[in-house]
Amino acid sequence: RHSSSPSWYRANLRTRMFSPIRAIASIRSCPTVMSVSRSIDAIVMVLLGGLETMAGSPVGAAVFTGLREQIGSLTDYWRAVVGAIIIALVIAFPRGIVGFIGARAARLAQGGR
Repeated sequence: RHSSSPSWYRANLRTRMFSPIRAIASIRSCPTVMSVSRSIDAIVMVLLGGLETMAGSPVGAAVFTGLREQIGSLTDYWRAVVGAIIIALVIAFPRGIVGFIGARAARLAQGGR
């Protein structure tokens, strides 16, 4: 049976708030899980999808992972090939893939091409 005292609620809230932080800290402390290349991969995923949208990160992650899986099965130098493709995509879509799709949809809704 739980107590209905304010201190129990505070302790419960504190546990719920800091559990995700502890989980992240334990992942960060493991060098095999988090490394510089993984951090760069995460940044690339966000840039590829688009910085200004909520859907940008998941879309960027899906595109990056798809490219990595497809090209990684073809060559050992997949990072160089994926890097060149990502550079081309960032030049072609400066606001990210989702930003480009959103701008294109807005133009089409206004009757433009």
